[in-house]
Amino acid sequence: MGQLYKWSLRKTNYSINQVNWNKFWHLFSKLKAMKNIIKIFILDDDRYYGHFLKNSLKNDKYDIRYFQNENECLNCLTENPDILILDHILEYTTGLEVLDEVQRQSQRKINVIYLSAQEHVHIAIKAMAEGAITYIEKTGNATETINQAIENIIKLTKNFTVNLKLQEFRKQHL
Repeated sequence: MGQLYKWSLRKTNYSINQVNWNKFWHLFSKLKAMKNIIKIFILDDDRYYGHFLKNSLKNDKYDIRYFQNENECLNCLTENPDILILDHILEYTTGLEVLDEVQRQSQRKINVIYLSAQEHVHIAIKAMAEGAITYIEKTGNATETINQAIENIIKLTKNFTVNLKLQEFRKQHL
């Protein structure tokens, strides 16, 4: 009787461990699959354009969050977005000031696409000098250009497993 009890106890422990392993593997697989989801933040004070852009970029591979307020966006940087699409004119400040704070908080790990209706070359130059990977004007085909930029970022970073080589990106994108 004692032998049977020890054997069933061992078998039970094995089964419990096997169940835990299966749960672990299931969660690990989900986490691994989630890494393939690209987290994109959009910061634009124009609510209509922000939602238009979010809906235009909608894709199963993207987790997109729209922010109308720069403070709310900055507070959510701890979620580590892969890409930030940043408008120049914002409610309380400019995109350049937000870009500076994003670069400081993320240690330059967030890929920033600078977006603006401004046609001033000095703003584009300053944004790219401050760390934006590209500058896109709000035109009729801006969403198409943004999609191309996102796809290039994904390709060049091997789905965010390596850092983006800025010069290589700019050669392909500009």
